[in-house]
Amino acid sequence: MQKDRVVTAYRKAIESLYTGLLTAVVRETSRDPVTKVSDFREKTVYEDIPCRLSFSTAENLQEEKTMASENIITLFTSPEIDIKTNSKITVKQNGYTFTITNANKKSYASHNEYSCTEFLRWL
Repeated sequence: MQKDRVVTAYRKAIESLYTGLLTAVVRETSRDPVTKVSDFREKTVYEDIPCRLSFSTAENLQEEKTMASENIITLFTSPEIDIKTNSKITVKQNGYTFTITNANKKSYASHNEYSCTEFLRWL
């Protein structure tokens, strides 16, 4: 029971930092029943979900011994939110709009963390 109270308190603290809202879109194959032609369409799976984006920078040494910076984006959501890998995610936070895609997920009892990069196009 003590563990449940700790997780609940930790989750409440994390969620108090959620200043963004996300919309997650997946790309699905759809088939026209008349023409029988398959095509892709976007389907919204989550809309206006509270979240938080966190940004950090990693310095990497390149082959020619020069430094390059890489932006690291982490998306935090509540544990009930399960965003499919390679989804197109739009986050509105602090007056800015970010369009990102997710790679992998770390799931905890209190929250989910998604490693993300800037969304350029559907693959």
